Amino acid sequence: MLQQITQFFRANLNAASATSATERTKTITLATAALLVEVCRAVINALQRQFSLSQGELDQLIELAKAEVNDTASLYPFTRLVNEYYTLAEKLQLVESMWHIAFADGELDKYEDYLIRKITELIHVSHGDFIRCKFKVAAQHQQ
Repeated sequence: MLQQITQFFRANLNAASATSATERTKTITLATAALLVEVCRAVINALQRQFSLSQGELDQLIELAKAEVNDTASLYPFTRLVNEYYTLAEKLQLVESMWHIAFADGELDKYEDYLIRKITELIHVSHGDFIRCKFKVAAQHQQ
C-alpha cells in the first residue's frame, strides 16, 4: 500500500514542480488527505480484525459509531461502556490497537499520544501498562 501511495505522489503530486501557489496548495492538500485516508483504513482494518466482523457488520458498526460521535461531545459514554464490559486484557488490546493506529504513519503526534493517554486513564489502565503497550507497538513498527 505504501508503495502505491508513493507512486501516486510521484506521478501526480509533485509540489516542487507545481507552477503556482494554488497548485502547490492543492497538491499538499491532496497529499494530506491521502495520508489521513490511510490512517482511517488502518482504523477500519483494526476494528475488523479485533472483532472478527463481516463487511456488513463493519459497515453497520461504522455508521452507528459516526452517529454516536456526532451526538456526543465527550469520551465518557464510550469509556464507561469499555469499563463496564471489558476485561483488563481486552482493555490492553484496545490500547495496543490505538497505538498501532497512532504509529501507522511512522510518526507519533503529540495529540495522538495525549488522546491515547487520556482514554487509557478513563478506562482505568495503569500508566505502567500504557507505557508497556506503547513501547511494544513502537518496537513492532520499527521492524
